[in-house]
Amino acid sequence: MSNEEIDQIIANCGGVPRRHSHAPVDSRDARIEALKIALRECADDLESEIKERYGASIHPAMQRKYDKDMAPVIAAHKLLKDEK
Repeated sequence: MSNEEIDQIIANCGGVPRRHSHAPVDSRDARIEALKIALRECADDLESEIKERYGASIHPAMQRKYDKDMAPVIAAHKLLKDEK
């Protein structure tokens, strides 16, 4: 993957391309940063979709399904928090 492709991925995910930031210039580091940005965006989008689907108050019978659906979101946020 070229540096231009990495910059495009980062920009598409709401990040600042490396040439405009203090991000590492190593392409491995740039790829990791792009993946972090993509994971954060995916987790946030999934969380919004799940919360919209279940509504403000979750019926007790649906709590287990909600918890199962939210598990990847919680795992992603935990991974991203540990990286800060």
